[in-house]
Parts: sequence; C-alpha cells; structure tokens
Amino acid sequence: MSRYASCGGGPVRASWEFKEMVKALHGAGIEVILDVVYNHTNEADDENPYTTSFRGIDNKVYYMVDLNNNAQLLNFAGCGNTFNCNHPTVMELILESLRHWVTEYHVDGFRFDLASVLCRGTDDDSVNSENVEKDYIENEQDATYLQAISKDSVLSRCKIIAEPWDCGGLYLVGKFPNWDRWAEWNGKYRDDIRRFIKGDAGMKGNFATRIAGSADLYRVRATASKIMH
Repeated sequence: MSRYASCGGGPVRASWEFKEMVKALHGAGIEVILDVVYNHTNEADDENPYTTSFRGIDNKVYYMVDLNNNAQLLNFAGCGNTFNCNHPTVMELILESLRHWVTEYHVDGFRFDLASVLCRGTDDDSVNSENVEKDYIENEQDATYLQAISKDSVLSRCKIIAEPWDCGGLYLVGKFPNWDRWAEWNGKYRDDIRRFIKGDAGMKGNFATRIAGSADLYRVRATASKIMH
C-alpha cells in the first residue's frame, strides 16, 4: 500500500495519509466517493491457473464456476474470473469491507465497477431485475448482495452508484435494482450524445431525450438516481 502514499512509510502511514486527505477534502466541502471493484480479483484465469488469492481457500465459494466443470471460472468481468458476490460468505466479506471504509475512513459513498455482476446469482443466472425488489427474501441470510447494501444500517448514510452493466451482456441501465437507494451511470446518455456529435442519422430525438434527463429510463425515479455519464 505504501507505493500509493506520497510520504511512504508502509501501510500504517498510507492509512493515516488517506484519513488526512479525506478530512482535508471534507473541510473544503468536497465529498469522497470511492471507486470499488468487487466483481473480480487478481486471481489468474484458467489458462494461467496460478493460485494467488481466494482460489486457495475455496474456489467454488469465492468465484462463479461452470456448473458442469467446477475447475472452469466464469468470466463476466472481463478479467478472467467473477467474484461470487451473492454467496453469503462472500457477501459478508464485501459488506465488512464497505463498512470499514465508512467507519474508519469516513468516505461518503461508493461507485461500483461493473455492478451488473452483483446481480448474478450463485448459479450464474442473473437476478430478475424487474422482480428482485418485489420478491423480498424473508431469510436475511438469503438476501441478495444489492439488497444487503441497500438495507445496511452503516451504509445507509452513503451514496451508492452503479455502473449498470458487465462484460457478460447484462445491461441494466434504467432498470438496475435500486430500493430507492442506488444511483446509476446513464450509459445511454454517453452513447447517444456521442452518436449525435458524430453525425449519425436519426439522433436528434435521442439527443433531446438525453439532455432533458432520460425520462424514458427514469420517469418514476428521483433526479439523483441518474448520473449523466
């Protein structure tokens, strides 16, 4: 960790420096949103099966695997593996990590990289984004990871932002499960504005819709639920 600290001095010094940075930014009226990547780890893929991380503890628990061949890692993150976020053990590990950043470092929120990975069940099927909020699971241990974050008392003070797609084609812009808590990167805004500026035909209507707030995607949600990206 010390390689990221301007003062050096190892992880203790780096931790202190980060806290001082957050304190200074807060003093200037600036919130700190941490970009977090819980969709994969640095574990090697199946072509380079070196054990460096959770594979050495329990491969099937910590990673999504091919149900017909437990040695094969599924790759929805584009990095050779996919963290098994909705497994109770993995879910608790991630929640404890998020709580630590809030209670110890006082960050104001998180932006979740490739957040659609978090919508994939332990059997690699995607959570039904239209029904997941209605189908509230009574057994807290079986709750989805997204639901656990949304309902967590420590994280309730935080801003939580999703990049609502992954590398496996699960595109949830405008329909990411949110419990009135999650904001989304509006990838449609980026794509349509880019196409309009490029001069693609038939983009005037889409351009106007995106500039006006993408009511086709977020009509029933609060203004803060979308981030023009």
